[in-house]
Amino acid sequence: MFADDFAAHKVDDVRRLCWQRGYVLILQLGGATPFTQTCDTDLNQHVRSDYITLESLEFIEHFQRGEKIPTLKPETMIDLMVQVLRSPEVHLRAARGYKKLSLIHISEPTRP
Repeated sequence: MFADDFAAHKVDDVRRLCWQRGYVLILQLGGATPFTQTCDTDLNQHVRSDYITLESLEFIEHFQRGEKIPTLKPETMIDLMVQVLRSPEVHLRAARGYKKLSLIHISEPTRP
């Protein structure tokens, strides 16, 4: 389990929970994001966009049924997110991000 170097991620309860679930907690130190956290560069924006698209379609259906101020049940929101995260392309795009970001930073000249 990768997590940012953030105080809330460093508490014993987080480490214990990860361990109980079969994960090893690895904290990403500052400056590592461009190399290892493609979730910030090649995943989250696409997941958010895909989710908003599905959510908008759901709201349109509610409007068409005559609801003036539609709201989604938490279960529906989870179902929409599962639908987004089931797409192999979401994960393939994120995987390609590792290679893309590594090549960008390897080719940059080092500063003295």
